[in-house]
Amino acid sequence: MAANTFVRTTFAAAFPLFAGQMYRALGTVGATALLAGLTTISAPLPFIFYRIGERLRKNSRFAQASESIQ
Repeated sequence: MAANTFVRTTFAAAFPLFAGQMYRALGTVGATALLAGLTTISAPLPFIFYRIGERLRKNSRFAQASESIQ
């Protein structure tokens, strides 16, 4: 949850730095479509990580043993 909060607040802080240039270069429809596309692509990621998370943790040398976390 900490990583999620960090990424979300970092993006929220950085977005105003490039949003104006992006909307000027791509137009309202293009910039909004780009953001909608990125959102659509990233929406299923939590479900994918839920499905393959155990395998990722098992293969990671940085993860704690999954048997001890329950």
